[in-house]
Amino acid sequence: MAQAPSEHAMPEGWANLVEDLVGLDRERASELVACCSILTTTDGGETGIPVDAALVLVESGTVLLAAPAAAGRAPILAFARRGELLVPPVGREALVGLGGGSIRIVDGGTLEELLSIRGVGAVLIERLGAVVRDRQESLRLAAVTPQRERVREKLLQLARSHGRVRADGVRIALPLTHDLLARAVGASRETVTLAMRELRREGFLARSGRSYVLRVQARELDTMSPLPVPSPFR
Repeated sequence: MAQAPSEHAMPEGWANLVEDLVGLDRERASELVACCSILTTTDGGETGIPVDAALVLVESGTVLLAAPAAAGRAPILAFARRGELLVPPVGREALVGLGGGSIRIVDGGTLEELLSIRGVGAVLIERLGAVVRDRQESLRLAAVTPQRERVREKLLQLARSHGRVRADGVRIALPLTHDLLARAVGASRETVTLAMRELRREGFLARSGRSYVLRVQARELDTMSPLPVPSPFR
């Protein structure tokens, strides 16, 4: 976890995923992934995911995994930024880019070759474990009441997985809107707007441009976490 008070960006890109590899092992892994196809995501979602896709790596922008639309509003299952992994969507799920974005598709054959390289398997298991833990926490949050507390817990979850440490708290490095939060917590936009207003009034939350800052210390996030989530502050 970062100790300095200034803002720290998380390492990004595929190089971060294999940062512990050295020499030709790292070079070979990078060469394999560089050959994988890149698709553009849009606000309408990406529907052309190949059937042999084994992993999805976010190449640029912020990408959402959205469930099939319910009453015109597609629930959000996951947020991912550049350098982060997603499992391929199934059924009518969709990968949606916030204002654009791109994803790199790792097919089954490439994944098999990657796993034969020393060190890659352990890194992938660690990253995919973080994806699973994040989904588990999202499921837990669905039962939190009242809804204001559900919004608070979702913001803390996003700060753990997408946070950047600042002198005045932890900034959630995502272009969040009230509508996105509402879809992520299973509430109406009006309910989330009211909850955000109350959280700002009590000093827990502040607006910072297109993002939000939680008025908490970075070290507090681990103690608030109900699950052993690896620290995002590196």
